[in-house]
Amino acid sequence: MKHFWISLSLFAITFAPDASAQGAAPVAPTEIQVGNALPGSFFATPEGHGPFPVIIILGGSSGDDGDARRLAPRLVAEGYAVFGLTYYSPAWYGRAAKFPELPSAFRDIPVERAAMAKQWLCARKDVNCGAIGIYGVSKGAEFALLAGSLIDGFAAIAAIVPSDVVWEGWGPGTSPGESSSFSWGGKGPLALCETGRELAQPGIP
Repeated sequence: MKHFWISLSLFAITFAPDASAQGAAPVAPTEIQVGNALPGSFFATPEGHGPFPVIIILGGSSGDDGDARRLAPRLVAEGYAVFGLTYYSPAWYGRAAKFPELPSAFRDIPVERAAMAKQWLCARKDVNCGAIGIYGVSKGAEFALLAGSLIDGFAAIAAIVPSDVVWEGWGPGTSPGESSSFSWGGKGPLALCETGRELAQPGIP
């Protein structure tokens, strides 16, 4: 486990986006799409049978799966399996959303998506359920810290340029100050604090 923490920290320090990785080529020959429950998400493993440690990658405000696909090949090359958790797909400047099933506004993104990803991973024989880390950049780092606070069992968390607060929602159909970027149990973090409700993990579909 110590090796897992150190290796993940080194990737956090050395990560730099690679413009040459912009295409949609598979991360590894083993890559699969996760399915309808988490549209746009993918899973890839190194060669072999595992069980592998896994890093869940959360991209930033650019959305879609680009951030995860740029980083994933490096992690797979180091022996990690990767779960690219795509959770937001904007439709900026008249372009169509890449994953229309996902939110196009950064508003009330369910943190439960990370719990669903972890549950999906732990059901696999090629995954070491005790060695699942989560890595996020920018808004993804905000997501990663929330997930680590609300969901038990992550072995490591790497938050790159995170925020110390959860910011308001923004994008098409939002109004200033009326929504949160993320939600938990159908409510934004501020609403939970105001009601004094205990942050207990809700049921996962």
